[in-house]
Amino acid sequence: MNENPNITRIFAYGSNMDKVDLDKWCHRKSLSEVEYSNITPARIKDYKLAFNYFSHSRNAGAANIMEAKGISVYGLLVEIKDSDLEVIRRKEGYPTSYNEILVEAETFEGKVVKDVRTYKVVKEKEEECHQRPTEEYMAL
Repeated sequence: MNENPNITRIFAYGSNMDKVDLDKWCHRKSLSEVEYSNITPARIKDYKLAFNYFSHSRNAGAANIMEAKGISVYGLLVEIKDSDLEVIRRKEGYPTSYNEILVEAETFEGKVVKDVRTYKVVKEKEEECHQRPTEEYMAL
């Protein structure tokens, strides 16, 4: 992974792994597309994937991560330009819907990358029960 100070590392899970979906969202919002580089399959340990957030923009459940000892969430470790970070934040509804947290991501080759940004639903918007995602969302 690049050590360029103008690059931000993101752990993408859920819909953020689907670049076509992200590009469509950018077009709808009249924003420049986010450029993903150095895309590497990875996981974050001690988290589980949960659908305990209702997305009003999707009118259905959307992915979240919850702390869970001994479980991992799989996704993509990607690099984006710092200038694209605000686009990702806007898509995630940061800071009102999703918080930005720092995690350690582990590649499938066992390399651990520290201080990777990812997004977790704010506590006030986590539901106690499963929020069913659409079939379209699950296909992403």
